[in-house]
Amino acid sequence: MRAHGSVPISQDHFFSSDPSAIDARLPNVSMVFLRLGATRVWAKIDTGYDDGIYPHSVDINQALYERLIKDGMRLRQVSEMTVSTCEGRETRPVYSLMDEPLIVETDQAQPIVRTKNFYLTVKQANGCGGIGAMSEQAAQLGASFLRLFRSIVFDPKSKTVWLNPASKTMFSPTAIARSAHVPAAK
Repeated sequence: MRAHGSVPISQDHFFSSDPSAIDARLPNVSMVFLRLGATRVWAKIDTGYDDGIYPHSVDINQALYERLIKDGMRLRQVSEMTVSTCEGRETRPVYSLMDEPLIVETDQAQPIVRTKNFYLTVKQANGCGGIGAMSEQAAQLGASFLRLFRSIVFDPKSKTVWLNPASKTMFSPTAIARSAHVPAAK
């Protein structure tokens, strides 16, 4: 996979074919890691989250929203959206993050892809569970993020997700290796 430009993201404690390997506080779903300015957080990959109205939508929970504000991130509300949940319809604010890109990273904080075109939607706690109900910082990516990659491979047996960046917003495997101070994969 590395020889073809794919980058591994370890899923330890998050995603596995062995449910006993998962942290009991977390869902057994695939994750990536995001950097928003100085803030780093894990994000669920939700291939069924239709974010066509606001492409590259990132749902964030209240804990992450508060952290971004505390870290001095400048958020600008661009709209509101109404979504259907298990409890009915609810309205959520939609923000853009001024001055900072979103960087998708590996579990080792190595950058994979960067984009300035994304939206943040605050997902409040409700009876449906998910990241909104968590007290720790968490996020969830919409399906349109998958277009940032030529390919994505979910491998629960090895507890790995492989991403292959698709565009000029990507970091090359050589640049990733340099940023981590390790030799590039051959």
